[in-house]
Amino acid sequence: MLDQISILDAISIRTNKGEVLRGQVCCTFPNNQFIVLKKDVRNGFSTFDIINSESIIEVKPYSEGKCSEINVDLPKNYVDIIKKREEVVISNAKSNIKYWGNNVTPMGQATFDFIHKTHPNCLWNNENIEVMGITVSPPYLPENCSGDDKRALERIRCVIEKFRERISGESH
Repeated sequence: MLDQISILDAISIRTNKGEVLRGQVCCTFPNNQFIVLKKDVRNGFSTFDIINSESIIEVKPYSEGKCSEINVDLPKNYVDIIKKREEVVISNAKSNIKYWGNNVTPMGQATFDFIHKTHPNCLWNNENIEVMGITVSPPYLPENCSGDDKRALERIRCVIEKFRERISGESH
């Protein structure tokens, strides 16, 4: 079934979950393990679906949805563009490394990330989160907060309680 698909074909795919995806084949991965479909949203904007071929149960030609031509010409300065993007990503990673905890649990990192959204001055101190003069120790529960400033202590406990409520709501 997938052996007859070619790049630039307009197709409709039905998956084993009942999804129907339509678009233009813009690439396939080795051994047709994955297929990438391009679908134009509006002038100059497209979406791309990456579909695992194991989930495909039906493929049909699709003529209603013509896509704009896929431009395979790279700009002359594409290497410079890629290098600049790489520099930005590396710079961002270096500046954000202080926000990544060492030897902390995923829950600890998630707690830190949640606190950091409203209190960007929080930092890691070994396994402890330090924010507003308050220390949050593992396992990063409201009762694991300590510090002398009662208002700050109550504020950070409240933030952690809100985080815990949010994640417990997501697991249901």
